[in-house]
Amino acid sequence: MSKKRIFPFGYQMREGQIMVNPQEAQMVREIFEQYRLGKTTPELAASAILQGVPYREGTAIWNKNMVCRILDDTRYTGTGEYPPIVEQALYDAVCARRSGSRKKDAILPKEIREKIACPKCGRTLCRTACRNGKITWSCPDCGWESGWLEDRQLLRQITAILNRLIAEPNLTERSVQNPDFLSIDAMRLTHEINRKLGDPKADTDELLHLIQQCAQEKYRVCTAIGWENQRIAEYLAGQQPAETADTALFEKIVKSVIISSGEIFIRLKNGVILS
Repeated sequence: MSKKRIFPFGYQMREGQIMVNPQEAQMVREIFEQYRLGKTTPELAASAILQGVPYREGTAIWNKNMVCRILDDTRYTGTGEYPPIVEQALYDAVCARRSGSRKKDAILPKEIREKIACPKCGRTLCRTACRNGKITWSCPDCGWESGWLEDRQLLRQITAILNRLIAEPNLTERSVQNPDFLSIDAMRLTHEINRKLGDPKADTDELLHLIQQCAQEKYRVCTAIGWENQRIAEYLAGQQPAETADTALFEKIVKSVIISSGEIFIRLKNGVILS
């Protein structure tokens, strides 16, 4: 059984006094500095494992919770009997990022959350946050459920798709010639026309009327598609890639977000689906 740590990582007891452990203290300073520069807690845990300095005696395993304990411990600034390991300014900078990350990653923006749709029936999904911090999505109608999915991961993937659209706006164009984009009415009329064409007793005038109706519906759909294509292109014009999803842009161009088989897709308002 590994020995339980009595003092925070980075300290040791010598001659009845709490003193800095030089090797561990160096890692503490690196953890603070690298976190301030943008490293994540899982990345810092992986780096600590590679350095081979154990967090606890008898094991070289590190995890993000161990890193978080270090980043949140005020004693490293020199409180009480503990000599300082990190400067107050560095600790304050880390605290500011930690506080901002918690607020940012705690929950998805409402504009995005309300557009998470079921891949089976299209109904808006319900978000469930468990005590362990894991998130699941489920459909109140058909009962579909997602696997574990962090808000941060979902937001990161949505942001990546939006940034790709900004860089390659032609990806948003929806072809008006593709029959897969016919409206329900156009498909119904097309099926009815095909049925009557195979019926030698079909009324010619009625068939002609159906053909005219179908042509008008296809024209209406094509016009709507062209208009949506143009509006999305206008919204993307002049946009710059962002570190997190632009909710204003998201609201204007995205109809729904679909979670399916561990992948994230967004359906634009013109019907185009991207991942």
